[in-house]
Amino acid sequence: MSKYMTEFDLRVDKLIWRGRGLARTGAGKAVIVDPGVLPGEKIRARVRQEKKGHILARAEQILESSPSRREHPCIYGSECGACPFAVISNRLALEIKRDVLLDTLGRQLSREVSGAAADMLKIHPASRAWRYRYRGQVHVLNAEPHFMQSSTNIPVPFRDCKVFARPLSAVLEKKCTGVAEGRQLIAASPLNGEVAWGFEDKKLILPLDPWGIRMHIKSGSFFQANWEQNKRLVSLVLESCAGYPRVADLYAGSGNFSLPLAVSGHEVLAVEGSKGAVQEGKENAEINGTENVRFIRRDLFRPGKSRQPVVSFSPQCVVADPPRSGGGKVVHCLGDMPGLKRIVWVSCDIVNSCRDLKPLLNKGWELSAVHLVDMFPQTWHMEVVMVLDRK
Repeated sequence: MSKYMTEFDLRVDKLIWRGRGLARTGAGKAVIVDPGVLPGEKIRARVRQEKKGHILARAEQILESSPSRREHPCIYGSECGACPFAVISNRLALEIKRDVLLDTLGRQLSREVSGAAADMLKIHPASRAWRYRYRGQVHVLNAEPHFMQSSTNIPVPFRDCKVFARPLSAVLEKKCTGVAEGRQLIAASPLNGEVAWGFEDKKLILPLDPWGIRMHIKSGSFFQANWEQNKRLVSLVLESCAGYPRVADLYAGSGNFSLPLAVSGHEVLAVEGSKGAVQEGKENAEINGTENVRFIRRDLFRPGKSRQPVVSFSPQCVVADPPRSGGGKVVHCLGDMPGLKRIVWVSCDIVNSCRDLKPLLNKGWELSAVHLVDMFPQTWHMEVVMVLDRK
């Protein structure tokens, strides 16, 4: 390909992390295509940026569509770009996510790890393909809800979002009246449908069944948007912690895992950096009568100051659910922690998690279980639970 060429035709080989397409020029140079394309499709690509090792591009036109491609079910689908997998079946979307996960493990760790993961991988489909989000963001302009057009900063008004749960969609228009312009967080309770903006600082009730827990969370606080799949995620974590009486929950938030672990009989140390989340965790422990959990505030990205309370607690198992950016240097402390036998790692960004877990694998820890939880249908996002055991 000439360096002066801005458009060229390509065949998409496969999808990679973040739902991007991978193709190659006639000369063999890798081309990474923005999300929205499918494996096997022939496209006309426009160069966005040319780098030393690869080219970044977007699809200007699909010349030959995949036989699996169907019409997007949302009237805003072509402009919004938030649901690129809505043009294929849920079954095929999960197959692609599986392939992307294993490909990423192979690239970031090793083929041996990817092969082992393929043998043990369990996939947990969502019970709802649409109407699953109880938390999301809206751009407010002129008292109306908008989304930002894909790859631009152009606001587009909308009347409904098909991934928003009914309580959010039902009140979205009238709730924008009097709301400050700009990007705003909006959330709803899966229990009673109460809706609040993040800035309102109202308490929403989130039910964690079958553990009989009612979490009272401020509307601006983080909680998993797909609440039904979150309960499946909690179940997987609890199953992975079975047989380990003392569990340290790192990046514990307001107690999504800590409280069910405590109710299930574990002695729990919940470690979180956010002052507000720690306070909410303490309040929810009291509300739900869970005395065998202790919430402490520590910056886990500074392991020198956060390591000692965890070491003193002597956990046999650690649950870690770090932010998208990863777990930071605290991971290096876990590998040599006396008495620690199992790590349950919850990941929303598998690339950063591979970076974090590689030192543990190099120290002899072994991957013993992998779960792919389809937390966000119609998108490339996935939640992955990896269980590591000390040899």
